[in-house]
Amino acid sequence: MTTALGRPEKEGYLLVEFRYGDNFAPTYARYTDWGQDTAGHTSTEGLEAEVPDNGGTLGEKEARVTLPMDAFTTRASDGLPHSPIWLKVTEITAGLFPGDASHQLVTFNGRVERTIRNYEGANNSVAFFALPIKSKLDVPLGLQCNHTCILSLFRNGCGNKRAESSHRVFGEIAAIDGQEITVVANAGLTAPSSPGGNVDRYWERGFLQKDGLQIGVRIWSISDPSVFVLRRRPPSDWLLAGVGSIRFVPGCHKTIEDCRDVWDNEENFSGLGYGMLAYNPLFENPAGSV
Repeated sequence: MTTALGRPEKEGYLLVEFRYGDNFAPTYARYTDWGQDTAGHTSTEGLEAEVPDNGGTLGEKEARVTLPMDAFTTRASDGLPHSPIWLKVTEITAGLFPGDASHQLVTFNGRVERTIRNYEGANNSVAFFALPIKSKLDVPLGLQCNHTCILSLFRNGCGNKRAESSHRVFGEIAAIDGQEITVVANAGLTAPSSPGGNVDRYWERGFLQKDGLQIGVRIWSISDPSVFVLRRRPPSDWLLAGVGSIRFVPGCHKTIEDCRDVWDNEENFSGLGYGMLAYNPLFENPAGSV
């Protein structure tokens, strides 16, 4: 069989796919620069794509895809938190003669890191910038030696690894005022329980999750349990999204007191050390007296 790549006469086009939302039931936005819709991808005038060379280095070389404004691109670039967006760019080489087999090559696969509206003065457009997975390998290895616990609540090493399902609560947001939200009355949220008994700051350092997007809880107190102050303003579509639409997961302050009083998990506390004192405790006194 003759392939399109083997012919001097051929034509090509791009398929651009964005994947986001729930990991188990993702949502897709698909575009192509072909003159007509194809393979579930919408023909889009003005689509531009630049992908980095697939070399052997681990540098942060971004791919860029520019698209006109539509429902997806507007939401993805409105400045509010969005669930992780994954980008795949596929190059199709098609033959001009009957019987020529098309060739398909995935030229980029990575995660969108940022978006810019009206990039380089192009009105009513959004530029998506993405990095491949290998560009995220520059991370520190080893364990930190701190007086706070190095483990994440409900994750590997923590004695509460399998307990998240026992402590998470599904609720609904009744009002949004910047980073502050008010939840619909729900005893699971406003009157939680913990293995250690102390729930004064139960939801702090936890998070809210919907459609793959997590937003951390910065402030919560049992004295005003229906109010949560988040680390970022939630998207507008989180408001009154339905009973049980938002997953609330508690947090841990990673102190020995939290491990003991809230989670009754002191035997698994993994604070590996204490910070160096600013003075020599053998012959110096922080108050200045010997």
